Amino acid sequence: MDIQKILEDHNKYLRGEGGKRANICDADLRGADLSYADLRGADLRRAYLCDASLFNTIGNSKEIKTLMIFDEYIVNFCGDDIQIGCKKYSHEEWLNFSDDVIDGMDSKALEFCKKNKETILNLHKINER
Repeated sequence: MDIQKILEDHNKYLRGEGGKRANICDADLRGADLSYADLRGADLRRAYLCDASLFNTIGNSKEIKTLMIFDEYIVNFCGDDIQIGCKKYSHEEWLNFSDDVIDGMDSKALEFCKKNKETILNLHKINER
């Protein structure tokens, strides 16, 4: 499966320039780089997305849910994982990170997390139901 070709065709589909809607059902995307992908409308049923990079990805609102309501980072939910900017960890890991660990992630991370972490974790919990 050529994931980059599928994503290119999907982008054409989204822009109304031909192409075709991405169908990535049952695909093993472990470790795939989906950075900057616009997956709105993509069929990702049963796709294995653990360890896929979702940096600046727009999800399909089913398997990958995207929050673009924050100032600094795009936030993606995929199963138990939460990706904030380029950092992807489980809900439990985000919950337990110390301020020192978060501060070491990025120059703006600690301020962002102090302001938004509780909201993000609560939204993730709600979306997992």
